[in-house]
Amino acid sequence: MHVFTHTPETDWPYECEYCQKRFKMRSDLPKHFNTILHRHDPEIPDKDTEEYNAILDRSFTKPDPTQHMFVLTEDVLAALNPTVIECHGCENIFVPGPGYDDHLKVKCF
Repeated sequence: MHVFTHTPETDWPYECEYCQKRFKMRSDLPKHFNTILHRHDPEIPDKDTEEYNAILDRSFTKPDPTQHMFVLTEDVLAALNPTVIECHGCENIFVPGPGYDDHLKVKCF
């Protein structure tokens, strides 16, 4: 969701076919249909009908820009996968650092 704060609304991937307002997420469309703008609109079918779901499916009009913003290299993947440590006392998983150091002070084993 944060990435969309860096993209203009015109690039958001979902669009209301009745008023062309754009949304970050598909789940925003049903909320939009309940606003004063569309609440009593006879063109919008009843919720949870086949026609309603077809409208939600058609609302995806542009590729999700977040899928193209990052390129994962081996260096980046290595940084995202740090060494993990399993506590033998409680079987919790930690990465090296302050959280693990504080956990060791508890002496759960």
